[in-house]
Amino acid sequence: MIAGLLLCSFAAFRATRLVVIDSIVQPLRDRLVISTTEATGWRSKLGWFVIDLTNCPHCTGWWMSMTAGLVWCSVTNVGLIETAVFCWAVAGAQSLLSSIAMRLDDDDSE
Repeated sequence: MIAGLLLCSFAAFRATRLVVIDSIVQPLRDRLVISTTEATGWRSKLGWFVIDLTNCPHCTGWWMSMTAGLVWCSVTNVGLIETAVFCWAVAGAQSLLSSIAMRLDDDDSE
């Protein structure tokens, strides 16, 4: 179970960095901003929600952690309570990794 926790935490951390920070996805984030500024009504509100979500490492990380944890638990056939605890543990570890990485990124820019 510890190996799964580590594996899912690192996978969620890397997926979060891909969505929020990496330059390879920057054109998609830019296109989302352009299409959202041109949209009206509920599409505009939904677009800004997604933009806020993809700019927040902890928000995106939570969703990535839940996805990784649910996939892992569905493959390993654990119970509902164990799945919930595992997913929250993955989210906590991913958040810790993101915080450390942001701190290291800030130190590099100074």
